[in-house]
Formats: sequence, structure tokens, C-alpha cells
Amino acid sequence: MAKGTIKKNAVGNIVAIPLTNGKFAYAKILEDLDFSIFDFVSDQIVTGADVSSHPISFFQTCTDIAVKKGVWPVVGSEQFLTEEDRYAPPKATFYLRETNEWTMFKTP
Repeated sequence: MAKGTIKKNAVGNIVAIPLTNGKFAYAKILEDLDFSIFDFVSDQIVTGADVSSHPISFFQTCTDIAVKKGVWPVVGSEQFLTEEDRYAPPKATFYLRETNEWTMFKTP
């Protein structure tokens, strides 16, 4: 990789996610194929600096294929304050027989 080249799927990169309504959501790539999804949607693609000031709404596990293929373009990169910040919080998925639904709980 050439000096100064940003690896598309690098941990810490912020990506724009095209939505079906023509708007864009944003996510930060974490370790272990997790993404932190920002509580921010825009009408056009903005920079990572514009996105990173917004809070995180939730965490989602996802493949990085859309990032690697350029479908989710990298709009910036942000360092993590601690090593722990590179990972999504622990979570577990449960099937609730009573309601016939899957749900995700954040573990303590």
C-alpha cells in the first residue's frame, strides 16, 4: 500500500451508508466486523469531521464488503481514545418464545 493511502476497511474509518430514500447514514468501523452507527442522517455525503461530533445511536455487526467495494465510501478516519473503544460493547441475542421475536440485550 502506498504511503498516505487509506485502507478502506481500516478500524477507525468513518463511512457513509446510502439509504433507500437518497439520504446517508454514517458508521465507524470497529474491530470484529462491528460498526458504531451515528445518530445522524444527511441529504448529501459530509466529512467524517462533520459526523464524529454526533453521538452513537447503536452498534451493529456487519460484513465490510460494502466498504471494500466502495458502496459505503470512507469519509474520514478517527483515532480511538483507548484500546477498549476499538470494540463494540458486549451484547447477546435472545429468542423470546413468548413473543416469537429475536431481541438484542446489552450485557452488563
